Amino acid sequence: MGLDMTYVAGDAKLTFRLTENDVAVAKILSEKEFDKQISAIFDVSDFGVETSIQKSSLYESVAHILKCIQNNEKFLPYKYQLEDTIFTKKGSHTSTSNSISGISIDGQLYLLEGGLDRCELSKLRKDENGLWQPYDTKDVRNVKVIKTDGKFVGEYSISDIRIKKKRASIKIVKHLKQLQTFLDKTNTEIVQKILC
Repeated sequence: MGLDMTYVAGDAKLTFRLTENDVAVAKILSEKEFDKQISAIFDVSDFGVETSIQKSSLYESVAHILKCIQNNEKFLPYKYQLEDTIFTKKGSHTSTSNSISGISIDGQLYLLEGGLDRCELSKLRKDENGLWQPYDTKDVRNVKVIKTDGKFVGEYSISDIRIKKKRASIKIVKHLKQLQTFLDKTNTEIVQKILC
């Protein structure tokens, strides 16, 4: 699933698909000093409605973000993935995921969630309806290994969990470069943005 972002300048048109990951990265970039630029590039008045912007303003926003990212990767978010080995009575297998629940640490059950620019460890407890709910959440982005009890919880046991941290694969940078090239080739002063 994704959203199509279209830019129209005179007779020229550029469309690219924004994935959920692209939208999340744009939000993170907006929170990291680029709110004005992300707004100029992606904000529209309503879904499916053309929104006008000065070409110069749009171009400056795109160029600013690309220059900052090129000079310093710190603006790009990390993606945190979790790698563990699950042992059952029939054998074991290693898996990589964004979330692992039912981890036993010092006899307490935990939930570990990774993802884009986040990695959090939460204790689990049952609510009044008997459903497991997270609480007492801690940021563990700077941790490399979560030590588990390695004990069987029900039918399985989870090994120590390795937290893998790498720069997220960012298609949005590719899209911004495409938009910059598109704007270089147009000679209109107003560009229409449409999100569909």
